[in-house]
Amino acid sequence: MEDFSSSLITDLARLGLKEYEARVIIALVKSGRAVPASKLTSISQVPRNKIYQVLDSLINIGIVKIDEITGSANLYSLLYDPDKIVRVLRRKLTSPIESATTRVLEQFDQISNTLVEEETVDLIHQIQI
Repeated sequence: MEDFSSSLITDLARLGLKEYEARVIIALVKSGRAVPASKLTSISQVPRNKIYQVLDSLINIGIVKIDEITGSANLYSLLYDPDKIVRVLRRKLTSPIESATTRVLEQFDQISNTLVEEETVDLIHQIQI
């Protein structure tokens, strides 16, 4: 059984991965090649009854792939090198923040413009009186 650095798992969690996902990513980086789920279970210490769920999640995130299907066992590998995986995870985290920031600023602009228009109408109304 492998002992993974808790700080690495924590940092991967900060990038949006759950603990088991982080453990599988670390195991794939350590293996450096496509491996069956049974091997990932022993390397990552992810329970056997959870490994396929975790692998499916990592495939959906877009950082793990089924490398080849052989007989009865699929082989899994990283879709990218570790640097790009970190960039993918970071983009996944920052994209919603950037979108929300843009929407908030647009709405603030609309509110400000509405206030300026209302003040202008009030000023014109006062001048006419």
